[in-house]
Amino acid sequence: MEIFLDHILTKGYGVNVSKNQLEQSLSSQHDQIDIEDFITFCVQNGLLLNHGASTYAFFVPGRDVSALMNCFLSGREEVVSLIRRLKFKEILLKDLRKKKLKNSFLGAELHVRDLIGQDELESVSTSSGPLIKLVTVD
Repeated sequence: MEIFLDHILTKGYGVNVSKNQLEQSLSSQHDQIDIEDFITFCVQNGLLLNHGASTYAFFVPGRDVSALMNCFLSGREEVVSLIRRLKFKEILLKDLRKKKLKNSFLGAELHVRDLIGQDELESVSTSSGPLIKLVTVD
């Protein structure tokens, strides 16, 4: 379970993870772990749901998901606060990915996708990559 929390969830893959991403995350940290056995363990214990041939979706088992929701909500607030403090209220997605969130282990990209869906942020294509802008309410 610690391996799953420390080396899979903290990578910020988003909601889905591929078998190749799992192999890359685990091979550098734990050479003694059989990837197939680890995936089977995670699926059997409800941590991963089979979402295709070699794709898995994260799943939160149990009745009390308040810790995860607190992490999710505080990460969302942290991303908005970070962008709000910038001079032009915008940041390249690649620069935002480099930022380490203090209140969330889920990764900035997951929170950005959520905030875009809520119309709090918008993504604009540029030659340097996606630019994330804070939506201003007039």
